[in-house]
Amino acid sequence: MEQTRKQTDIAFTVSGRLAASCAVAYMALPTILFLLGWVRPLFSVPAAAAVAAAAVLLGATIPAPTLHFTRRQMAIYLCVLALSLLWLLAGGMTGITSQHADFVVRNPIYETLIRCDWPLVDAGGRPFIYYLAFWLPPALACKCFSCSDIFIINYVLTAWTGLGLALTLTVLWSRFRTATLLFLLLLIFQGPLDGIVRWGLHLFHLQGPVRQYFSSWTVLAGAALVLLAGIYFTSSNGNNRIRLTWQDSPFDLLQYGNWKFWAAMAGSWLLTVGVPAALLFRRFKKDALFWSALAILTLTYFIYIGSVGGYNEFCYKASSVSFFCLALLFTRIFSERMGPPRWRRLCVCYLILAALPSLSVFAKAAPTLALTKPARLANMQREWKGHLHHPAHPWNAPLWGTGEGRAFRNIYFQKAGQSAEGPLAPFSTGIKTDAEPAAAPRP
Repeated sequence: MEQTRKQTDIAFTVSGRLAASCAVAYMALPTILFLLGWVRPLFSVPAAAAVAAAAVLLGATIPAPTLHFTRRQMAIYLCVLALSLLWLLAGGMTGITSQHADFVVRNPIYETLIRCDWPLVDAGGRPFIYYLAFWLPPALACKCFSCSDIFIINYVLTAWTGLGLALTLTVLWSRFRTATLLFLLLLIFQGPLDGIVRWGLHLFHLQGPVRQYFSSWTVLAGAALVLLAGIYFTSSNGNNRIRLTWQDSPFDLLQYGNWKFWAAMAGSWLLTVGVPAALLFRRFKKDALFWSALAILTLTYFIYIGSVGGYNEFCYKASSVSFFCLALLFTRIFSERMGPPRWRRLCVCYLILAALPSLSVFAKAAPTLALTKPARLANMQREWKGHLHHPAHPWNAPLWGTGEGRAFRNIYFQKAGQSAEGPLAPFSTGIKTDAEPAAAPRP
């Protein structure tokens, strides 16, 4: 009787195998398109075939139970997808909110991928260097329908990104069920605990009537945070991370790193890595995700990939993988009710503190909310007007490759737009980046 009732409660069923296979294909497609669009067929065709074969094999063998949704579960699942879409839109991709400075480059990259045949190469034969593979599927879709409108192409990019989030959350649903909503909240808001220092400094220096709403213990806690981070911020790069200052190699730390630098490094590491490590060690000391998260967070302090302004791009981008792993672990704690209640309350306190900087980011973006096209266009970073060749701009030079030799480029990479002569010929626009007016070498 109970089994019959449960069967009648099921409102929707999803093939776990299909969801997992689509997720694998989603990850493989950008790599395949990059190979076909940038690399010569001698290398790209066998490599793309190998990636496709591996994706098919993985999709056929990965454990994937069928997903059954009751009406209540279906409602929660739809809420999860809606929340993920709101999170995506809050990033400013469609101009709903203000875009941050990196969109100065990202917008023209995406538009050029749509407008021009691949690969993107300048008149001097230098290939364009960026982590652009993720944009290739939506760019190809826009090529198919000759889309160039700035809003439409961003809708396509949003749909592609949203599809990835939906597939990820659907696959995770097989493990966490309704707790997938908790995972998404942790993924959105959990951040490095050293970020609370900057947030605390900002809060502590607020002036005016707001102060009366803070109790004395809160002010004392804020003062403690300021003291804890006093040395840390002498070397901060403004992104809640240490500014690694060596010139040529990590060994330069021995020469350039003074006591303030090392104290800042230690303080940041203790907050960002030490606190979650202490909380999770006893329960997850045999879990590979736990050690992967801690190792990645630690290594990102020492691996420097810089950009204009001295930011360590590897540090604050690669570390996001660790927070994905930590979100999975914390979701397990609460969905499986691990450990004593007191320990779970400590975890809650940590997560609340780690979420405060992210909340401040959302609060900063909220006033820029725009719904009309003119307001959304004003939110977009359009300084480069959809084109990649801006020699006078300081961000332009690092985007065009100079490290590899001409002989290697000629052997391995295709010439500008040459992919239009191969499997991607049906999507050709007839425009090459090296033929655009601004692409001519500077005298």
